[in-house]
Amino acid sequence: MPERKDNFKKKFLLCLGTSLLIVFVFGVTLIFLGRDINKHISNISKFRQDIAIHNQKSDSLVSLKTDSEKANRYMDILGNIVPNDEGLIFLEREVNKLAKDDSVDLNFKFSEELKGAEGQVGGITFSMTARSSFPNTVKFLSDFENMRYFFELNRFGITREGEVFKLSSEGKAFARL
Repeated sequence: MPERKDNFKKKFLLCLGTSLLIVFVFGVTLIFLGRDINKHISNISKFRQDIAIHNQKSDSLVSLKTDSEKANRYMDILGNIVPNDEGLIFLEREVNKLAKDDSVDLNFKFSEELKGAEGQVGGITFSMTARSSFPNTVKFLSDFENMRYFFELNRFGITREGEVFKLSSEGKAFARL
């Protein structure tokens, strides 16, 4: 019987050792799988955040595209209001014609071209002096104000010399560059 006991002990220890080895391998496997699963969960969470950010960006892009299409409709209208830089070529001729029509002695000179950023409004600076009677000077100023160009006057002065009024001005004519 002692042999049987020894044989039983050996089988029992062998089964117990095998079971413990299986449990140990299973436990180690679970630990590694658990770490791997946590890493995957972390990556999935990061990917979800990235997808949410990309969705926001794409929504913003769609919104910007829609707004851009709306704005482009107005660009043609604005293009007709504010001339391009080539349209300023005719400014001097038109101002001189106004002066002649209003019987005003005019000296009009362009100075410096002011570049705006791409798509922005720039322009060209000018100076002018005019001499005429008061009614003709007022008519010239009214016609000048109603021209198709946009102006900014930086210096403006009117002096009287007897019956003649002298106008001097410096400013900027705006254009799309």
